[in-house]
Amino acid sequence: MLNESSLFNFKLVDEHNTSFLDISSKPHGYIMPSFKFMTFHDVRAIDFTKTSFSDSHMCVLADYLNNNPQLYSIVLDENPFTDQSMQTLTNALKRNTTVAHLSIRKCPNLTDRGINELLKVIADFNMILFQIDLDEGKFDEELAS
Repeated sequence: MLNESSLFNFKLVDEHNTSFLDISSKPHGYIMPSFKFMTFHDVRAIDFTKTSFSDSHMCVLADYLNNNPQLYSIVLDENPFTDQSMQTLTNALKRNTTVAHLSIRKCPNLTDRGINELLKVIADFNMILFQIDLDEGKFDEELAS
């Protein structure tokens, strides 16, 4: 386990060594090293809130999900990625059978189009993803229900 002066906030959350990595509000330079850290420490939950997580980072996340499917919770709140990134993520989620929680609150560039892509994947491919945290009132109510 890492100490308080460590680069990342890493916690073991249960007796099965399930781990959580929190880099929320860290500079965007922490994003890429976090993927390597996640690979070698069997991280199951990650929080990227307010890290300037962008379209290029979403490509890395999608690749990570394709090659290291143990991640079950992803928090991407308050980041500038776009609908194009959501398409990249949804393509990875078509094959992923582990991610059960996704939080995408306060993402200013995400629109109904991106949410619709996510919902299509859930309806047609991925029955594991059961919790999606969205901004209340931002998206078309028909999509969000």
